[in-house]
This record gives sequence, structure tokens and C-alpha cells, in this order.
Amino acid sequence: MNRQKKNLNLHTALFYTILLVFGIIHIMIPILNHYFFRTHTFDYAAYNFSFFDYSHFRISPSPIYWSNSMSFFQDHFSLTLFYFIPIYWLFNWLTGTYTLILIQAFFILFGAWGTYKYVKLKTVSENLALFAMLFYFLLYGRYSAYNTDVNLMIILSGVVPAWLYYFEKKMWLTFSFWTLFLVLGRESIPLWLIFISLFLVIDNWQDKEKRRWAWYTMGFSLISFVLIMEVFIPMTENPARPFSLFNFNALGKTPLEVLLFMFNYPEQVFYMLFENHLPKGGSPHFKLEMYYVYLVSGGFLLFRHPKYFIPFIPIVLQKVLNDSDTRWGIYSYYTIEFATLLPLFVFVVIKDLKGRYVQKFLPWIVCTLAILVTVNKMKSSNTQLSWDHSTKFNFYRQGMYSSELDIDQMYETLKMIPDTAAVSSTGNFCPHLANREYCYYFPRVEEAEYIILQLDVPQFMVTEAQLLAELNKYIFNPKWTVVKHEGSIILLKKQEQKKDQIDDWLIDCETFSADSSLFTVPSSQIFAEGGRHRSNEMAFSGEYSIKLSPSTYNYGPYLKVDSIFPGDYIHASIRRKGSHGVLILSDEVNGLYVSAKKSFEEKGWELHTIDLTIKDSLVNNRLVIYGYNPENIDDVYFDDLHIQIYHKGKNQD
Repeated sequence: MNRQKKNLNLHTALFYTILLVFGIIHIMIPILNHYFFRTHTFDYAAYNFSFFDYSHFRISPSPIYWSNSMSFFQDHFSLTLFYFIPIYWLFNWLTGTYTLILIQAFFILFGAWGTYKYVKLKTVSENLALFAMLFYFLLYGRYSAYNTDVNLMIILSGVVPAWLYYFEKKMWLTFSFWTLFLVLGRESIPLWLIFISLFLVIDNWQDKEKRRWAWYTMGFSLISFVLIMEVFIPMTENPARPFSLFNFNALGKTPLEVLLFMFNYPEQVFYMLFENHLPKGGSPHFKLEMYYVYLVSGGFLLFRHPKYFIPFIPIVLQKVLNDSDTRWGIYSYYTIEFATLLPLFVFVVIKDLKGRYVQKFLPWIVCTLAILVTVNKMKSSNTQLSWDHSTKFNFYRQGMYSSELDIDQMYETLKMIPDTAAVSSTGNFCPHLANREYCYYFPRVEEAEYIILQLDVPQFMVTEAQLLAELNKYIFNPKWTVVKHEGSIILLKKQEQKKDQIDDWLIDCETFSADSSLFTVPSSQIFAEGGRHRSNEMAFSGEYSIKLSPSTYNYGPYLKVDSIFPGDYIHASIRRKGSHGVLILSDEVNGLYVSAKKSFEEKGWELHTIDLTIKDSLVNNRLVIYGYNPENIDDVYFDDLHIQIYHKGKNQD
């Protein structure tokens, strides 16, 4: 009796230790990502805005999306965020944009509890139940999911183990509640439940009551899937931007077409499970990597009882037959269902294996394999997808707990934006600002009163050149004022600028001084050297350009600009025709020396641009801007030197 009590106390201690340790890890990872500005506009800002919007009893077009007329509800047919409205009003005043992170962490832990209870009930073994819960936390998909920060599938997958436990316990009222929760949680969930229900029918064939409830669940899920896909989604979708998450064009445009294709061409479908089926791009290695990771991580044991593969059928097919090859592999949350189901079934199979030593050592072996695979894949260089961001979930590496960004300045700048102000921002700021009525993903601005940007962080679907080009529209717009510019962080406010805060000059090589030695800017006192070398042989605009020849002259137009102070923002661009030649921005002693980047070509002329914030004082507060032919080999033509200067330093209060 004492020994049983001692074992019970040990199991209880281990249960809470595992739950506590991994609970801390799974709360810590997304919180650190959000704190260090590693969360993304897509999808976390979209989720945060929609949660805010639903909690204020609206279903508004999301300002986060590129389309100005699509809501989150039209992107995903899901009531999940509606379920959490009471939590918003109870806790969001305290937890802010971290609220959904904490809700998701609860469901991950709920899934671990459900795994423990299900395996304990099915195996009548505390040890196997503890191993199953540990295994649940060791699988790679449990961590790679944080690439997407927060997602409906992570939350809903956490419900499935407890849902199965309630089924096995015949707690039909609770089971029915969670069935409804799941079915209305996301458009793809009913299809998954159809196959899980089929598995439950087979697994409980001898139990008439369970078998009947499994049939009921299958029928309800099937009807729900048809209604959602054929009635509710068409009813709610935006005609200008139809529902876009059913992406199986190699098989068909609708669920019925896909089903018929599978029945008519089974051999081709089998081939597509392993090979690239896209006309362009795609790598079969993504698919093979996914099979390898989860078969080695214990999945091989399911071959003992093939019925356990049935619940995996829809999730495998949805992954590897998709039009997007990033969904084929182990990236992001796309294997979260694997990380949910494997712990449930692997340890039930282990219980069925004969041999005392098999049951004693196999749980250790399976958990060790899962650790080895997860640790290996947490190194991005070991994954097939080269841009897999393991820095967002590799919790045992130092980079998880720090950032190269100036975090203090970022939070200080955020505090300058009123809580209710409409704002447009780059991707890393957007998730922190989304709990408001208008939060746009830059370069979408519309009603925004503030623009806050991080210039040295890559943006999703926005190139550096596009970002700077859009920024310049507002910096040099007299209706916007730069409120703060520290390092790569810039904050603009919609208000009239001070007088003479902007200089805007175009040296188009068409006008020049009386002696032709200098180019001029009409109605200004601006002159640029190089007028004697203008040429009418070719021009981007007008009739003239400047020709820099190896035997004559290799600088021009050459412009000196005075009254440049720290904090001033410079945009310079020039058109170039020729194989050599660059735009240079420097001070007169070459302490500052910046060459331009090529952006695009028009009419055979390349556009070279420089965007620069002056950080330190210049000699004589003077800046020199000029075209330069450094090779002295071939002729180079320059035209339309355009200079814009925002005098933040000179006019700063």
C-alpha cells in the first residue's frame, strides 16, 4: 500500500513537473518573440486586429490585409476568436497584444493534459501516459509552429486529445460541446473529424454506444463540411477576392472535383504524394522531409496497426497536394496535427506490443528519437526550406533571449502614438499596434495619422526599394512631419511641416549658367558642376544629359549642398546609361562615402538611388552629391539628378 502511494506521489510529481517545465517554455517562446519584435503582421497582427474587432461586436474589413474590403472571417470561416470575447474584456486591459499568445498556450497545455488522460485510459498505465505527454512536447511540429506566432490550427489541435478522451469516457455532453467548438473553429476541421470518426468506428466496433456516437459525429462533420464549403463560405466571401485557401488546382477547383479526381486517377494521386506536381517550382524533398521527420519520431510504430493512419489521411493529402510547396514540409504550423495525433497513438501501440523489455525501453527510445530529430531540425541549415526561421523557437540558443534591434527605442517610439490613433507600420510594429480600429500594414496608409517604420528589417512582400520609395512620398510631403528618427526607426505624424523644412531639386541637364560651365535648377540658387560636358547624343528626359568620357571628365553633375545637420534625411537618385558609373554621396573629406543602389530600368536607363539619414556632423555641414565614372573605360551618360532633403536636424525644436 505504501509502495503504491509512493508511486502515485512520484507520478503526480512527474506529471506536474513536465507540465510546468514545458508550460514555461511554451509561454516563454511566443512572449519573447513578441517582446523582441519577432512576431509578424501575417498572421499575428491580423489575428490581433480581428480579436479586437470581434470583441467590439464588429466584423470589419481588416486594414492589415492588402485588400481594403476583406475581413478575417472571409479569410477563414471560423468562430474561434468569437469564443474568446469574454477573455478579451476580462484580461486584455492587462495582457494587451499578448492575450492571444496566452490563450494559445492554454490550449497547448490542454492538449498535453488530454494526451495524458487519453493514453492513461487506453493503456491503464501511468508510465506510458507520462511518456506520451513528454513526447507531445518533444515533437518538432510543436516548436516550428511558432514561425506563425498564433494560429487557429494550433489552438484547435490542442482540443483534439481531450475531445478523444471525452469520447472514450462516454462523456457525451462534454464531447458534443467540443465537437461543435472544433467544427466551427476552422473550415478544414470538419474534414479531419470525418476521418477521425471513421477511425473511432473501427477502433470501437465492439462497443455499440461508442460506435453509434462515432457515426453521429461523422455524419455531423460531413454535413458541416458541405454546408461550410458550399453555402457559408460563398455566402460570406468577398466577390472581389474569393476564398483562396482551397488550393488544389492539380486535382480540381472544388472539393467535389478533387474527390472525383482521386477516385478516377488513384495512381497519379499516389505519385503526387512523393513527387513535385507543380508546373513551376516546388521540391519533392519537402514532402520526403516531412515523412522522414514524423516516421523516425515514432510514426513507424503505427504500421503495427494501420487503422491509426486513418486520421492522418486528410492532413497528409491537404499538405502534399497543395499548390503551395511551403505547406508540403515541416515549416511553420503545417504539421501541428502530426504533433497532436502521434503521442496519442504511438503509446497505445506500445502497450499492445509483447515483451516486458519492449514496453520498458521503447518509450525511452521513441522520446530519444523525437529529441534527436527536433534538435537536428531546429538548426535551419538542416531543413529543406532554407528560410525556416528557427530563431523564433530554438529556445536553448542565446539568440532567443536577445535582439539586435534597439528594443528600448522601439518601445519608446511606440509610446508616442496615442492608443486610439490610426497608424500604418512595418511588419514588426504592426502586431503591437493592432488593437485599434485602424492599423495598416505599410505602404497601405489611407486614414492613418501616424506612420512608424523599421527600415533595417526585411518586410513581407515589400522590397527595400519599394519601402524607401513609399517612405519618401510621406517624408517629402508637406502634410507629414517626421516626429522622430533614431537609427533605423522613423515616426511620422500627419501635420503641416515647418517652413523651409524640405528642399527638392531636379538637375535635368537642360538649364545651365551663362558660360555653360554649371547646370542650374530654375528659380533657385542651386548650381552643379559639369555643364561643359552635357551631350545631346542621348537623354532620359528633355534633350540633354551629361557625358563622362575616360579621356575628358569623370565627375558630374557635381553638387555641393550646405546646411546639412545630423538627423537630416537625404534621398538622391540619378538616371544612368552605360556599363559603369555610380551615384556618390560624400562629405568633402570622404569621412562619409555612400554609393547608390540600382533599383530598376526604364527606357534603357537605370535608376540609381541613395536614401540616407545623416548621423554625425559633417565638415562645414556640407554634403557632396555627384555622378562618377570610376572605370575610365567606356562612356557613361547621367541624367535627372534628383535630390530631396528633409531638414530634421536644422529645424528640430
